[in-house]
This record gives sequence, C-alpha cells and structure tokens, in this order.
Amino acid sequence: MNMGIDTHLLPDDPEKTQHLLLELQKAQDEELAKRSCSAWLSMFLYF
Repeated sequence: MNMGIDTHLLPDDPEKTQHLLLELQKAQDEELAKRSCSAWLSMFLYF
C-alpha cells in the first residue's frame, strides 16, 4: 500500500507512522469532499 509517500521519510515507530498515514488520509478525504461538494454546487447553480 503505497500512496505516493516516501516511506523512508516516515518515523521508525509504527504507531507514529500509522497516525501520520491516518492524518494524511483524513486530509485527502476532506479535500476530496470539498472538491466534489463544490463541483455538485456549481452543477446545481448552473441549471
């Protein structure tokens, strides 16, 4: 499972690594949600 992250930059501590990955995933999800929401909104406003 490599999401374009340089794994050698991650901490040696697996728990810290897991936490970082979760934070990253959360940020990506929020960004995705924002984009799809604004896309939906612009589509809605277009009609």
